[in-house]
Amino acid sequence: MLCRYLGVSSNAELEEIKSAYRRLSKLYHPDSTQLPLEIAAQKFMRLKDAYDTLSNQELRNLYDNRLERKVVSNTEGSMYGYPISSQQGYDSRKKRPERMDVDTLGGRNMPLSGQAMTALAFDLFVLCFCIGVIIFVAFFKNAPST
Repeated sequence: MLCRYLGVSSNAELEEIKSAYRRLSKLYHPDSTQLPLEIAAQKFMRLKDAYDTLSNQELRNLYDNRLERKVVSNTEGSMYGYPISSQQGYDSRKKRPERMDVDTLGGRNMPLSGQAMTALAFDLFVLCFCIGVIIFVAFFKNAPST
């Protein structure tokens, strides 16, 4: 949250935001701090971004709306930042998927689709071809020519 960077409350007035920014910019400005340059620059840039957003009323309204949507989606329960209700095919009332190492078919195998059978046949063909090439190279390639 941007208010956290400035150390002000989320409903702080502009003067309070300016005061906090001035105070913290003296602490974190790369030219006037004891911190290493990279850390100071990073902190100062975060501070400046927070100030730029919170001091501009239009940007602050956008930020507040985005933050409010995030809070609402988190209270509803969310998945990857989107409300669960928008997850197609997801029903939180359903039980969790069973573990894959548990035999759910009672010892029966699932039938393969036509596409899976074609892929399996192709894989077997490639495997047999590779074995044939290895045998050819091992036994016939180095045979003395007459």
